[in-house]
Amino acid sequence: GDRFYFERQLPGSPFSFTPLQLSTIRNITMAQILCRNVDLTVAQKFAFFTANSYYNTLLNCNDINKINYAVFNITVLANQK
Repeated sequence: GDRFYFERQLPGSPFSFTPLQLSTIRNITMAQILCRNVDLTVAQKFAFFTANSYYNTLLNCNDINKINYAVFNITVLANQK
C-alpha cells in the first residue's frame, strides 16, 4: 500500500488525520476547490458535468459550502521536534 495515502491510520502517529479531519476531506467537492483556487464567481455543483437548469445549476461561489479549515488546527506537543 501507499504509506502516504491520506486515509492510512498509523496508531499513535501525530501525522494521521483524525476521524473529523478525514470526514472533512471526504466531503470536499471539486466545486469548492475550483471556487477557492480559481478566479470564478459561479460554478456548477457537480463540476465535471455540464451545467443545466434541472439538477446542476450554476451557483454563486459565495453560496457553495466553505471548507472548514478549523478542524486542521493542530497543537504541536512540546516534546516533539
